[in-house]
Amino acid sequence: MLHGNVFLPVIFALAPLFSAFMTTPVQASQAHIVTAYVQAFNERDIERMSTMMHEDIEWIDISGSTQSVSYSGKDAMTEGITAYFANGYDGQSKMTELSANGNFISGVETVFWQTAAGQNRSQSATVVYELEDSLIRRVWYFAAVSSIP
Repeated sequence: MLHGNVFLPVIFALAPLFSAFMTTPVQASQAHIVTAYVQAFNERDIERMSTMMHEDIEWIDISGSTQSVSYSGKDAMTEGITAYFANGYDGQSKMTELSANGNFISGVETVFWQTAAGQNRSQSATVVYELEDSLIRRVWYFAAVSSIP
């Protein structure tokens, strides 16, 4: 007959490994901010998007070893998004493979759209969001990979 739980030391030994795969409530909340931002983008709700932006937001495009700041500041970002939508953007974005590491939320953003000829297209890019005070402070957008669904 065994006295006590012989598995308890094993559970304590493995706990740090399991915790690496679990999301904290704060990280889940931060991931929710990113998904809500993408949803507002899909709905073309620039006003709601702007409520999730830090005043000093930066959008950084990365291609190979080159990076460039496309937008710096909330006003510039909202003006850029407004112009983007005005130019006839009709795609939809979806975030997958979300992962949280402190204030950083990374994932794969896939954009789906239809060409003028009616062909379905998509492209995916790795994206990293940095949050500060529960607002999007920086976005690093890596070069997109095109595909035909």
